[in-house]
Amino acid sequence: MVWDVYQREDGETIARCLQMTSFGKRGVEGKYDKAHVWKYHCQYLPVKHRGVTSRTNQPILELQDGREMNVQSYVHLDHFFEIEARYLVVWGSKRAGAMGLTSGALDVLRAKLIQFANGGIYRKRNNGGPLKSPLDSGLKPSSSKEVQEAAARGRTSEETRGLALATSGKQIWTGLEHGAEPAL
Repeated sequence: MVWDVYQREDGETIARCLQMTSFGKRGVEGKYDKAHVWKYHCQYLPVKHRGVTSRTNQPILELQDGREMNVQSYVHLDHFFEIEARYLVVWGSKRAGAMGLTSGALDVLRAKLIQFANGGIYRKRNNGGPLKSPLDSGLKPSSSKEVQEAAARGRTSEETRGLALATSGKQIWTGLEHGAEPAL
């Protein structure tokens, strides 16, 4: 999923992307179903799908035109990369047209990515496995002024949603809480 683009000095358009996954149609709850790994849920943002819920009260990213994913899918905050835009293809079927997040959902995604990169959301560490986070080497997801402004809008939206959850006795989990965990 593309969350930002920029022009390189040589004129090439570069897309900044985040990995999406469906966990083989199991969902994040199927992948991380034990109480001691609930924190991993926090680094995956669900994309709208019928019946989707978020046990950690993370935002559910809305698609344009009220569309939904065919399979429950998630944007993984810990796997970002850059690629030349010319190598990307449009996401969606020819019949249904291209799919994308609403502007509000993109704002929230950008805010969550920055919060994650700055240590405000739990990060699963490598433990010697073959996959490493770009954050392990100190790389941060750089972002344009536009992305920073969008992230500020996203933070405001999430603060409002957090206050609404708090009035009903709930919270947005980050995985950094001590001594408490959501019901799984």
